[in-house]
Amino acid sequence: MKILHVCAPSKRIMETFVKMTRERYPVGEHKFLFWDKCSIGDRVLMNYGNVVELKGNSRKERYANMVNELRSADMVVWHGLIHGGKRMLFLLMHGRFLKKSIWIMHGVDLYSWKKEDKSIKSKVLNFVRKKVYKKIPFIVSVTPEDQEVYKEQFGDSKKRTFYTIAKPFSKNVFENMQNMSKTLPRKNGVKYVLIANNAYPCNNHLQLISMLSRYNKEDVSFILPLSYGNDWNETEANYTSRVTAVARKTFGTKVTITKRLVPPTEYDKVLWNVDVGVFGSYRQNALGNILRLLYFGNKVFIPKQNLLYGFFNSNGVKVYDTETISDMSYEDFVSKSEELDTTRLWIIKHYHPDCATFRFDFLYNDVAYRLGITKRKPESVNEKIIEEKARELHQNKNKTRINEVRKDPYINLLRYVEQKKGTVLANCRNVTILGSSFRAKFLYNLLRADNARKTRWFVDGFVGYKENIFPNCINSPDVISTPEDYVWNENTVFLSAVENPYERKQMSDIIKSKGGMFRNYAIYGFKGGMLDIKMGCILGKNARLDPTTQIGEQTYIFDVTVAYGVNIGNYVTILNNTRIGKFVTIGDFAYIGENVTIRDGVTIGEGAVILDDEEIKEDVPASDSLLNWQRERSQ
Repeated sequence: MKILHVCAPSKRIMETFVKMTRERYPVGEHKFLFWDKCSIGDRVLMNYGNVVELKGNSRKERYANMVNELRSADMVVWHGLIHGGKRMLFLLMHGRFLKKSIWIMHGVDLYSWKKEDKSIKSKVLNFVRKKVYKKIPFIVSVTPEDQEVYKEQFGDSKKRTFYTIAKPFSKNVFENMQNMSKTLPRKNGVKYVLIANNAYPCNNHLQLISMLSRYNKEDVSFILPLSYGNDWNETEANYTSRVTAVARKTFGTKVTITKRLVPPTEYDKVLWNVDVGVFGSYRQNALGNILRLLYFGNKVFIPKQNLLYGFFNSNGVKVYDTETISDMSYEDFVSKSEELDTTRLWIIKHYHPDCATFRFDFLYNDVAYRLGITKRKPESVNEKIIEEKARELHQNKNKTRINEVRKDPYINLLRYVEQKKGTVLANCRNVTILGSSFRAKFLYNLLRADNARKTRWFVDGFVGYKENIFPNCINSPDVISTPEDYVWNENTVFLSAVENPYERKQMSDIIKSKGGMFRNYAIYGFKGGMLDIKMGCILGKNARLDPTTQIGEQTYIFDVTVAYGVNIGNYVTILNNTRIGKFVTIGDFAYIGENVTIRDGVTIGEGAVILDDEEIKEDVPASDSLLNWQRERSQ
């Protein structure tokens, strides 16, 4: 039996399904065809084998090749029917292919297929689409409620067969969700609220923002994803701009608006960190987001008019009516959802690929029987077996020892907030700043100035001992944790910005013991040449260093002129407009102020402090004044 899957060339949409199919069936039995051109980033799907792009150098060749592909298949599976007018007309003209077709509805093709304007072109397009949809005999919906929506629009027929099968999550997604399933609330008490999941007008963003404005004085932050949407047949002029303007006017610095797609694994962590998800669409939408939020134990609001509201609650999965927010106290709004085991078991049963595959087995076998490809009528889906499999998966996951993890102090999405056109995010570094005082703010502003020229840096936040480092700045980072509470993130490096040399070492030692890595940062404009320099240093843009200069670990040299043969130790701070002569040696932990002159051959002892505007002609002995200050502060 040869089954042709016509699908979008999208790794995000199709990889889980392709992988599940390859694990279950012979490669030659299921072929995946991209009607559209496949981008370089999505061509990884072709590594699964028998996944191809429609060939042809001309429209005529592509037409002939598409006919041949459809003709050679025993059945055709359409993963969403959201094609334009010419392609829909092609399908209408080749009705014989539709008779052996399965339509797996994606939502937008069921709810937003009709163009609402009154032009002749739109009326003809709507007519063609409706004819195509009605000719397909096998319909797969996510929920039984979607079948009723189909029947209302296209009528019912004894020749039509409906199946309820959810497209599964990947096994990796379930593994990641399980690893994040035991959650402690964040220490600072802030609650994060997700407002819808994309920029489609059906989400009714403006109404949601108005509802949620009543909590604006509470300790709450909002995330508003506007990375995609407002296209196909759901378009409103300047919709994203209007939503952005209203959100910023209403929530000010409490809202983060993303304009770029967040990678799936990182987005899963965002959903884990969220406390409440609020959705405003009256149709089936955002199902992947909702299911993840529920699995993590976060609270979810859906309009009662949305068929998903009844679908979830009738299956014992508690969701709340969005319309009730207007009369709900903040305490009730953010209170945790109810018992999770029932919800998680239900999600595993319907969305784990090891469970979903039983339903797809039945789908293919039943359609083959109805088309006369096979004479053997398949048995109905055995829900008992699926239930047992789901319980087995759930129990196995519960046996895995998962440590409770505290939610992050704040959710940083600066990488995905509006960036300059042409920015390649993969080339931009994630960095965490060690420190949370004046010097840390100074360093952050330098990185921002760099980004004004060319986006290179994304500051995850600060590791220090103060909170709300930039309380009045839109989308500004905040203090992630203290050094003692820091959890190593392999995707970020550290820049050190602690002014006291001893405190700098004390804090950096804690970070390095947890796996944190430090890097150097040369402020834009610095011209250094070949230097012997250790990691974690900050170099000013007007620093002029002789190539023979040796610089130790985590040393700050701002706008300083350094002559031949100078050796600077570890954890040294040298401020602006200082001039250092030949063959000077500066010991570890020394602190040198502004406008200082150090003459040739001088040795500055460990921990020595040189105040602003001094001229040093003789050796300066070691000192423990800064060390004693640090000890007193630590106590």
